[in-house]
Amino acid sequence: MRNIQLLEEIGFELDPETKRVLEILEKEPEVNEKFLAQALGTKINTVRKALYKLMHSGFVSYKKKRDKDKQWWYLYYWTLNPRRIKDVWVQHKKRELKKRETELKTEQGNEFECERGCKKFDYNEALESEFKCPYCDSGMVEVDTSEEVETLKKEIEEIEEELKQKAKDAEDTEKTEPENS
Repeated sequence: MRNIQLLEEIGFELDPETKRVLEILEKEPEVNEKFLAQALGTKINTVRKALYKLMHSGFVSYKKKRDKDKQWWYLYYWTLNPRRIKDVWVQHKKRELKKRETELKTEQGNEFECERGCKKFDYNEALESEFKCPYCDSGMVEVDTSEEVETLKKEIEEIEEELKQKAKDAEDTEKTEPENS
């Protein structure tokens, strides 16, 4: 379920069938399409559609093996790639962090706002336009951005904590995984 939550958090669109496929892949190390279709009680094409969607983003991969019963037939065995999901989640969080830091810097510099709410301005921009909005020619009023600044600081702190926790979890996982010799 953790991988599903991470994918939802980054905005990856998960339909109910794809979620069900992921739930099975989280429990089983390697699963073929036929097994998935039977386990979910659905058509194999529905399962393939979900798998291809996940494969396109690198969240699952497959190995093909020759079918013992049918000489020219292949079976596809699918594996979840949780490391890729985590990496995409981390990239997403880093982009969010950078965006919040930019917003914070901007908010800290804003001291004036158009009376109609067109835009916020720092002191130099307001002075340059003679304290009139260059977009609608309305006057400017002084604004208190302390609430927005505090909210952004809190969001930045939360994202940084999430990233630290994810790094710690990854480090703990690496320590407990057996080495491949």
